[in-house]
Amino acid sequence: VPGSPADKAGVSLGDVVTEIDGKPVRSATELATRVVTVPLGSSIRVRLRKDGTDRELLMATAMIAEPQQQVSVPS
Repeated sequence: VPGSPADKAGVSLGDVVTEIDGKPVRSATELATRVVTVPLGSSIRVRLRKDGTDRELLMATAMIAEPQQQVSVPS
């Protein structure tokens, strides 16, 4: 979502989140569940694979005003 913490951190469509705060993420559902349980304004450490390279980002959680979009995630 444009302007979201993920967008500001440089996360793009096709990037694959592999860990949040050092714990593996195994599915899109698990990713969404874990992110929404983090209090707003808290920081989370996210490890992702972007263009074949692992990256680690520190992001703050925030409310997203735009409606949720359904995203297809390969399993």
